[in-house]
Amino acid sequence: MSTNTPLHFRYADLRWLAFLSLLIVVTRVPLTSEMVVGDGLHYALGLKDFNVSEQRPHPPGNPLFVLTAKPFSLLGLNDNHALITASILYSIITVLFIYLICRDLVSRKLAQAASLIFCFVPLFWFEGEVSQSNTAGAAGCAMVAYFALQVFLREEKLPAIFVLAAALGLAGGLRQDLLVHMFPLVFWTLLKHWKGWRTFLMVMAIIGFTVALWYVPMVLLSGGYQKYAAATSRQFNYHVTRSSILFGNSLFSHFRMIKEFLLCLIGAAFIPLFYVSLYWVTARRDFLLRMRDWRTTFLVLWILPATLFLTIVFFQNSRYLLSLLAAVYIGGTYALITLTRRFIRTSHQRRAIAVQIGALVLLQSVHFLSPPLLKETMAMSKPWSEKTMSEAIETMVFNTFFRVTHSSLTKSNEASKIYLSAIRALSTNPDEVTLLLFSRSSLLWTQPFYYLPEYAIYGISDDKPKQDELIAVKNFKHNGFLLDSTIYLNPQTKYVVVVAFENSPEFQNLRQQIEMKKRILDSGFKMYTIENRPMKFHVKHHLFTTE
Repeated sequence: MSTNTPLHFRYADLRWLAFLSLLIVVTRVPLTSEMVVGDGLHYALGLKDFNVSEQRPHPPGNPLFVLTAKPFSLLGLNDNHALITASILYSIITVLFIYLICRDLVSRKLAQAASLIFCFVPLFWFEGEVSQSNTAGAAGCAMVAYFALQVFLREEKLPAIFVLAAALGLAGGLRQDLLVHMFPLVFWTLLKHWKGWRTFLMVMAIIGFTVALWYVPMVLLSGGYQKYAAATSRQFNYHVTRSSILFGNSLFSHFRMIKEFLLCLIGAAFIPLFYVSLYWVTARRDFLLRMRDWRTTFLVLWILPATLFLTIVFFQNSRYLLSLLAAVYIGGTYALITLTRRFIRTSHQRRAIAVQIGALVLLQSVHFLSPPLLKETMAMSKPWSEKTMSEAIETMVFNTFFRVTHSSLTKSNEASKIYLSAIRALSTNPDEVTLLLFSRSSLLWTQPFYYLPEYAIYGISDDKPKQDELIAVKNFKHNGFLLDSTIYLNPQTKYVVVVAFENSPEFQNLRQQIEMKKRILDSGFKMYTIENRPMKFHVKHHLFTTE
């Protein structure tokens, strides 16, 4: 179907949008995380006292996401629930924009199919249950894409262009990386509807103004530009320079980053990738014809910049795929409908499409809600060079399909509650307990910083070492990232708690130097304590030494 103007709203549109909103609420609310997870720690701190230079939240800040959660906090929700409510709200906004984009881009049938399937994408579902900003990023991308589409479809171009510019600037406040990911689509849209340099400069001014609306208050709340820039630079150097070959990483490590990206992409988008591949194999001439359509270019420019960024500059885990995942599912759903119409008789097409959509919703729901067929094992924490072939395959399958399920979230919450309870039970005096918490462990290493603020906690980042360095983090609040550091214990310390995977090289090194008491906790979780404590630990080049 070809369209030259946006479709008018009908009652059926409003009814479907209301249905999508209710569906998101019903599927997310009962399953939300009991605890703050991952970067939610920083956002929770930001709700109390916003200051990016002190990791409240972590750089670059994403201030509009925190601002969205703030009213829910003021209404009495705890930090975790306030942030999750914002995440659910942005989940709703995302699927609503997906519906509107597909409706105006192709047809209402595609819009209903794509929006319904996307509601049940495991990665999108998972992110709607936790206190992180990734659904806000998905909503920002979909918003910019929708307003870019309106430039193509509306007769009055200038108002649509100016709204698009404002949408891009505001999307950056949800997640700053969207300014990079979505600018090529915006720029291409401007070129296709070129109105002269004066209009272009006005667009840049609108983008700058809308960015300033959230950027200036964020910098002022963070102690000024120098402090904000220093914190952002530290964040960039720690993460990006450990990922990208452009910033000094080795070719092997960069290849490993690309491997992680591909595994996560396959796990998150295997359904649309299957249909697009089938479309290319079975209907190559029609497929190539569609590739020349401006609407295909529209989707490619939504997908490609984020893909290039995540494979060349930085990729950490699957949640960053939400910047491009909606566009992938729109393309995959279009391929599903097109193939069905090509190979199924007209009288059966509607039923065949409905059966496939129902099967995909069921498959995704079972994938997300059922206990995983493959569970995380100790072998998965081994360095890749030490894994057997079967362990390597098992790790890749787990990382591809089972990292983001409701079961993994439930297990993470259970582990956190067990560990935090066991730590508190050691002593009624927090000054008598010091934590050495490795990032590769059964306990999410950011959580004790939030739930045990009165304890001395040292997080040891051993998951992404560069040049065999370890990072000791004393306190996120003071941005205490220290290379080759010395950990001095409180004189009152009676217990040093060590939480790590047993077969990690860092833990084995520490275990060889000092006697540890192994404690078996509920559900088989393990915790180690050092009770004949040393005076201090030296952390250097993958090694611990004690005094």
